Amino acid sequence: MAHGFWIIKQEEVPIALNLNDQSVNWKYRLELNSWQPPIPDRNPGSGEPYLDTYESFSLAVGGVDRNEVVANLNALQTILDDAADFNDGMSSTPVILREQIDGGVAYDALLFSQEPARFGITLTSDFLTDTNARFYRNVKVEFPRRPILCNSIVVNSNSPGGEADTMLSSLSFTTAADIASPASLDLAFSNLPTAAVMPTIPAGTVVIGPAESLFPFNAAPLATGTGYSSVADVANNAPLGTVMRYTPPSTSEVVHTTKQSINQTTRCLVFAKVRNNSTSAGFSIRPIATTLGGQLIYGRYTHIDEASGTSPRVISLGILSAPSAMAQLQLGITATATGLGTLDIADVFLVALDQGRTSIIPYSAVTRPNNNQGTLSINDNYVSAEAPSLGYAQSAAAPLDVFSEGDARIFLKGKEHSLKILTTNGTSWKIMPSSSGATPTVNATLKRRTASLIPR
Repeated sequence: MAHGFWIIKQEEVPIALNLNDQSVNWKYRLELNSWQPPIPDRNPGSGEPYLDTYESFSLAVGGVDRNEVVANLNALQTILDDAADFNDGMSSTPVILREQIDGGVAYDALLFSQEPARFGITLTSDFLTDTNARFYRNVKVEFPRRPILCNSIVVNSNSPGGEADTMLSSLSFTTAADIASPASLDLAFSNLPTAAVMPTIPAGTVVIGPAESLFPFNAAPLATGTGYSSVADVANNAPLGTVMRYTPPSTSEVVHTTKQSINQTTRCLVFAKVRNNSTSAGFSIRPIATTLGGQLIYGRYTHIDEASGTSPRVISLGILSAPSAMAQLQLGITATATGLGTLDIADVFLVALDQGRTSIIPYSAVTRPNNNQGTLSINDNYVSAEAPSLGYAQSAAAPLDVFSEGDARIFLKGKEHSLKILTTNGTSWKIMPSSSGATPTVNATLKRRTASLIPR
């Protein structure tokens, strides 16, 4: 089995060292049976699904004479030093390992580790065994790398278009990924109003999960029970033209009486779009689920203070966990005072965490440089940088960096996925400003790297 093996420094003009050169004038060649391909361990936490792994193998380093042998040995150590500088944040130029079996598709892995690690070579006691002094034997090479091997083929999902504030978008690939694979996302906005009307792409959160793992619903139809009512709010782009309003009859917790059926899950994260209409009273809100067996599961309280303004906002209500499937949801609300204000709720959004890997990526607001339409991108950078990056690009303007407070990594497994954008804009419940008359749309495209855990 022929095995291609390179270390490549990704400069404008890449530096490539062929570590298994079978030509006559070879510089590096794998020692027989010295390379044992590592298989990464699972990462029990969130984010990267596998732990960084470690390469260790032995080379013969050759040349036409001893001086060239030393020069080739030095070149190998130098490129590993460059990889160490990148790992330590002292260089922005990545170094990758490239593997290619039997002339097939090449797979790359970034030389990088979250932990301090060795990038280097070791000479053994028999490195001068050749009588002609034209190569060193058994030079040990060691370095960490990213756990997932990726080839250059990026598979795009379908690109569904629709209202940017639509409740849910479904994206699919023609083939399924058998392992969690690095992915990027493009959100191409169109039908945006002028920059004078909508000067920014407002801050928001992108949620991507397996199909059927995301479940949004409107709160207005649930407005039954003491203190609850349905109130019109068309001017501020309420999703159904109305919101569920809570007018506290007391400072005790009150739960609306209508329950919302939800996708059955044993563990979910809950978001809500809320608006405190008071600057004098605060509210605490918590999700309450009912299992198929009738057991009530209570979430934690989230406080909505009176000092943060009276515009809509997206809040997290925390995680609900149950021993059996939860099938219905309600909200319980407690006010700090009565007669001083009301609380409105437009949407509630559940993320089933027991359905597979989910990415939740908050992003900052972007000032639009002109009236043109633009694309918000989340780039995986898996074989080129320490972390993913976010950017916003539109014609006739330089690309803009976008800040994310969270983990922007996306890993996709399977074939079908769901996407939701959670955002508000000033006094508006949606991405467009209140009373703007616009209906922005978005085309979403997931881009998945073809990936593997083993050489192919």
